[in-house]
Amino acid sequence: QAIALEPGYAKAHSNLGNTFKELDRLNNLAIYKVRAQNLSEQKFVEQYMVDNPGSTAEVAKDMYKQAKNYKPE
Repeated sequence: QAIALEPGYAKAHSNLGNTFKELDRLNNLAIYKVRAQNLSEQKFVEQYMVDNPGSTAEVAKDMYKQAKNYKPE
């Protein structure tokens, strides 16, 4: 009913949700950066796959590279 009265609320809620998702992604990258600095690529990949069941080694290696290159603002 609120959406029917104020259609902009749905868009604002969606934008807020997207912002929280992006903040979560950046937070995860910061955490993974610390791990990537302290672990070999192989150990990082192994730990990533334990923490993210169903993930592939390819995805884990990509995350390792992203984490190593991540520069927080």
